[in-house]
Amino acid sequence: MSRIKHGTLGANTPATVDLDDAFNAVEVVITANPAAIYFRVDGVTPTVKGDDCQVVVGTLGAALSVSCPTNTQVIMISTGTPDYCVRGL
Repeated sequence: MSRIKHGTLGANTPATVDLDDAFNAVEVVITANPAAIYFRVDGVTPTVKGDDCQVVVGTLGAALSVSCPTNTQVIMISTGTPDYCVRGL
């Protein structure tokens, strides 16, 4: 069973999404107001264009799934204010 959370990022402000269950992977999707989203799933706060950060390109409907080895916490940042969906897989 998946767990899904929605929200809007504040520009240049990290946001944390806790999925509250153990998942093997997470997917981050841009649902409105396209802007690139940089994220990490290892408990480290990401930076825009930062090393070791995953990135969802700033296009409506863009998505990226990544393995989530130790937790189901996603920390994200963007220079814009994209709406997002985070889904545990």
